[in-house]
Amino acid sequence: GGKQWYTSQHILTNYIQNLKSLNPDAIIIMENINDLLQNADFSKLSKGEFREDYGHFLGPFSNIIKYNGFTALTTQAFKKLWYQDAPQIIETDYFPGLNSFEKNLKAQIELAQADQTLVILMTQPNIYKKDMSKEELQALTMLNYEAVGNGKYWSYSTVYTGINLYNNKIKQIAK
Repeated sequence: GGKQWYTSQHILTNYIQNLKSLNPDAIIIMENINDLLQNADFSKLSKGEFREDYGHFLGPFSNIIKYNGFTALTTQAFKKLWYQDAPQIIETDYFPGLNSFEKNLKAQIELAQADQTLVILMTQPNIYKKDMSKEELQALTMLNYEAVGNGKYWSYSTVYTGINLYNNKIKQIAK
C-alpha cells in the first residue's frame, strides 16, 4: 500500500483509511528517507520551518505554490540561471522530525497490534558511507535535489548522520 512521497504520517493514515478494512495478517513498514527529507525545512519542496504535522512540506508542486503560478516560477528559474550566491552547506546532527517519526510509527504499531496484525519494521537501505567517491556523490540525485533549497543544502555527512539516526530509531522501536 506504499506510495511515492509517503512519510510515516501517510503510512499511518493509509492504514486507517485503506488497509485496516482488508484485515491484513502482516504489514511491512520501510520508512526513513521521506521523513528525513521533511527535516530539510529549507528544501525546494518546503516552505517555512519544520512542523511536527509536516505542514511545512509542500511536495512536488511546491514551486508553483511558492511563486504563485507557473509564469512566476518560470521567471524565477531564469533569474537563477544568472544570479545565484554560493550555496551554504548545512552541517547538523539535529533532526526535529525524529520525534514525529517515532510517534507515528508507534501509533501505527499500536493500531495494527490491536487488529491482530503483525508489524514488520525495516530499515532504509542506503549507499551513504563516511568516505564517498565523486561519482558516488553525483549519483545521489534524491538528496542532491530534494534536500536543497534557498541557497542551502545538507552536507553528505549530515545526510549520512540523518539516515543512520532514522534507521537506529526504527531498530530501537522494533526492540
